[in-house]
Amino acid sequence: MPFCGDVEAASQELLMQKSALGPIRFYDVFFCEDLAACHTKFRNFDIKVVSVVFSQFEEIMMIDADTGFFVSPAVLWDSAKFKATGTLLMNDRIAHEIYFMAERVGGSGNVSFQHRYMSKFDPAPFRFIPTLDREKATLPNPAPVELQFEPSDYLLNSHSWNLRTGHQVDSSLMFWSKKKQPRATAILASFKALSDVGSPPSYGDKELYFYAAELAETQYSFSDHAIGAVGTEYEDHGEKNSTLCGDMAQVFPIKQASEDDPEAQPVYYMKARMADVYPGAFGERRMECPFDITGAQFSNAEARHLTGRQRLHDLVLEWEKIAQDTASDPMAKESRQAATDGMIDEQMHQMRGAYRQVIKPNV
Repeated sequence: MPFCGDVEAASQELLMQKSALGPIRFYDVFFCEDLAACHTKFRNFDIKVVSVVFSQFEEIMMIDADTGFFVSPAVLWDSAKFKATGTLLMNDRIAHEIYFMAERVGGSGNVSFQHRYMSKFDPAPFRFIPTLDREKATLPNPAPVELQFEPSDYLLNSHSWNLRTGHQVDSSLMFWSKKKQPRATAILASFKALSDVGSPPSYGDKELYFYAAELAETQYSFSDHAIGAVGTEYEDHGEKNSTLCGDMAQVFPIKQASEDDPEAQPVYYMKARMADVYPGAFGERRMECPFDITGAQFSNAEARHLTGRQRLHDLVLEWEKIAQDTASDPMAKESRQAATDGMIDEQMHQMRGAYRQVIKPNV
């Protein structure tokens, strides 16, 4: 568990004692001139990049702490995409077509910050590092910039490169193999190192993995499916004509289902659609909600699974609250810890039961 000087020793000791969590290794990324400088540089999204680079694992599944699952993401280790390239990235929303990656240089025109950064990137210092050679692009470059690296068809066809969105990657779930992608990993590290490489335009860390793989001239994998949504604000206008506002949701069918699958699954979620579909600019409708979609309602088992996760989060916060309590009698603290441990064990037992009742399509 990486941290930046902000996890107290008592909290580390407490969490390492919890058998329900399994073995945990804490490592502090505090190697800056002083604590304030370290907080400025790494107490933000960048700590995720540092986690990938400094992790002892060669193959990494990185998950945001607030991400929930209805199917174990471990099944994606065996996906054809990850096995082939050692990477698996998820698509982000098609939104903010004049901001973030798509922000225009000078405020207007057809050259974005992404275009400028990638056109100025010099791949030569990294070319001695091995990579998974990819085929040359077959598509023309639609951007009015020249590139010093060999671009991929994925980049040239991407929504961000074509100024349709300011986002490309959702990094709440990401797979990365350092042993298969040594050059991309080195470039990823260079984005946050004290060097003259500099960091690309991105909302936090999200797009950095995509930039690193693309600039490494390597093969890499994206989900074929667009990001969806899960929430309660559902406007039902029929198949492929509805709108759903809420949190982001990824659907990655292991086995592709027919769109006419008759199995009903009685919050709503958005069914998967292909990532290369461009439904139009979100800004034209003054919203960031997926539209022209097909939705479905959560089953009772799925709803119980989500609410169980919220309850588990509250109990883990109670763990830390007890650990930081210096005023209570040690015997009383131990009793409170034992009671909380019991509630967590019971909650996890209930969640496992609810999880077994969740229908797992296409797996």
